[in-house]
Amino acid sequence: DDPVRQATTDVVSVVVHPSGAYLYAIGTDGMLRTYSIHASTGALTQTALTVAGLGVDGSTSLAIDGRGRMLSLVDTVNQLQYTRAITDMATGALGTPFPIHGLINPVATAFDPSSDGVNFLVGSLNLFRRTIDPAQASYANTLTTQVGPAIRAMVLLNR
Repeated sequence: DDPVRQATTDVVSVVVHPSGAYLYAIGTDGMLRTYSIHASTGALTQTALTVAGLGVDGSTSLAIDGRGRMLSLVDTVNQLQYTRAITDMATGALGTPFPIHGLINPVATAFDPSSDGVNFLVGSLNLFRRTIDPAQASYANTLTTQVGPAIRAMVLLNR
């Protein structure tokens, strides 16, 4: 078995890069897979296999910012959000993950497609708005809003 092309049948979340050239998939095994997308046929070819965060099966949500510069995922087991810079736009290669700690029951993450680096994270009781800079491995919370406990996913759309 080629470890780069290790398949999974338990995909939890998939996100396509804004360029349409590749996608990322996270499985219940805690592994993050990168696939190139053939431009004319749409066929997928797995190009990378990496440990998503701490390598446990707690990842539930993936998001890419609108400019395709960073990928973020939620780890519900370790109660973290990991963000990685997309270091090579031609291949989708990822930089080293940096964690955002101190989350209580994180559920889902999404980027505002109209704002550079603005990320939203839903926890069991709060919605957080933050700016993330993966190159500096830093973030800043800009808003916290209390929400009901029934939120399990979110999508942000451009108007």
